[in-house]
Amino acid sequence: MNTGLDQLKKAKEEEFFHKQQQEQLQAIRERHFDEEQQQRESELKFKAFQEGHSPLTGAKLFKARVGHATVLDCPEEGSLMLTYQSIMELVEAAKCNNEDVLKVWQAFLGKTA
Repeated sequence: MNTGLDQLKKAKEEEFFHKQQQEQLQAIRERHFDEEQQQRESELKFKAFQEGHSPLTGAKLFKARVGHATVLDCPEEGSLMLTYQSIMELVEAAKCNNEDVLKVWQAFLGKTA
């Protein structure tokens, strides 16, 4: 009789571990699918950006020169994309109260001094 109980216990344990393994495999598959999906989305957004569209919404980007800076302008989103260097130059101009640089940016942004 003990053998029958041992076999039942062993079968239950095997069933338990099999179920755990299946759940872990499913979690791995889902994580892998999510990563592949994210990779595809990133590639599509990068391609859109290369074609002159915002990676956020797909709206058209316009390239503009503002002083020495190149700006990607997206009027639909109300966003500007600048390099770190351009932002730092603008900050320095503001700190030094460089009227020439500030006027160029104000004109670009449609603001009056």
